[in-house]
Amino acid sequence: MTQKMYRDFRALVARLLLCALLSALHGATSNAAELDNYRLGPDDQVSIRVVDLDKLQLDNASAPKINVNGDLDLPIIGHLHAAGLTIEELKLAIAARLSDILNKPSVSVSIVQYRSHPVSVLGAVRNPGVFQVAQSKHLLE
Repeated sequence: MTQKMYRDFRALVARLLLCALLSALHGATSNAAELDNYRLGPDDQVSIRVVDLDKLQLDNASAPKINVNGDLDLPIIGHLHAAGLTIEELKLAIAARLSDILNKPSVSVSIVQYRSHPVSVLGAVRNPGVFQVAQSKHLLE
């Protein structure tokens, strides 16, 4: 290997490392924003807690899943369409439904389990097929 080829190779490796570092930094700062903008859908499981309302302390094992129609079936509230909403929008919708029962209801909602996204892997790969990917993933993950 000549000196010039060696220098070019080192420069290429340095550029690749820089690109990887910048990509990782961008991913770390954008994950929170992605979660804030995440739209709920069928099979997402959400934890719901309402202060001063014991029947709406739904977390962990009792956390409801959004059904195939995009609805949550909640105690006291009944059916609530959740598909397509963000966490903040779901909080507001639950609070609006509870405003007849509670004065300024304090609602917290979080995602317990993200729905799986089927991804097809085709072509000249070791294990082709359909795989379930949870949460938000990027192409290289």
